[in-house]
Amino acid sequence: MANPATLDADGWQLESAVERNGASPGFEIPDEEERRSLRPGQRAKLLFLFVVEDEPNAVQCERIWVTLTAVDAEGRYVGQLESSPVTSRVLRAGDSVSFAAEHVSTVMIPVTDPRHPRYRPKG
Repeated sequence: MANPATLDADGWQLESAVERNGASPGFEIPDEEERRSLRPGQRAKLLFLFVVEDEPNAVQCERIWVTLTAVDAEGRYVGQLESSPVTSRVLRAGDSVSFAAEHVSTVMIPVTDPRHPRYRPKG
């Protein structure tokens, strides 16, 4: 997979949800097993940092859903952005991004999963 994006070179980068959780335990994330066992078709929310276009020394964070499209042999993920960022135009809905389990801040739990608060079995 390609080298990770950086604020300096690309105007955006991913923030580690694990590090954010460590700095602020109230910021809850899925456990490591769940973050490492994602499969294509699942949705995950990532933390994106963007350089503010009008203020190059300022950085803003957005949480954006991606749909997983691939998992490589090293366990890194590729996902497609579900929406465009609000604070930047360097990425758009449909763009592909590479990420690791440490970047996953939320995992979408479908209503057919018994963990969902409004669980409804398939069929």
